[in-house]
Amino acid sequence: MVAEAALLEQLSPTARLKLVLEVIDDTIASLPEGVEQLLVGEAGATVEAAIRSIRAAVSGSEPEELADEVGDELLELADDFDLMPLWQLFMGIFYCVGVEASETSSDLARETLAALYDGVRDSEDLPEFPVGTAEDVVLAVEMANERCLRAIVRQKELIREAAGVS
Repeated sequence: MVAEAALLEQLSPTARLKLVLEVIDDTIASLPEGVEQLLVGEAGATVEAAIRSIRAAVSGSEPEELADEVGDELLELADDFDLMPLWQLFMGIFYCVGVEASETSSDLARETLAALYDGVRDSEDLPEFPVGTAEDVVLAVEMANERCLRAIVRQKELIREAAGVS
């Protein structure tokens, strides 16, 4: 992901937010059915409102007046024990709500992409590792998981596409 991190730096702020929006959409579409069912009712409506706000920012609109309210609702959802498999997804979306496209830093994009990947990982039934477990051990387990591997590959593809690199 080192090469992709450098490409992320080269993107314009607006291109970064557009990329993040694509990864949000891709992440939601890749959720397992049981986890996806958690995005009904209030949770789904809040996520949809947040995504509309981000889409508006990508298209050049000023952040919506309700962005703070939507952000607060995302934080509440992230703290809801019943929605725990989605807390990283909620946080990743939260990072971008109310952000103007022209102010999307590479740090914000990286942090958001990491949270969205963590959301995919958390939706899978992977083993818990004790603190201090070697990173290569954890990564090997994640790479052996089809959904996690797909998320990693897809994020890299989307970054390369946004940068115009094949």
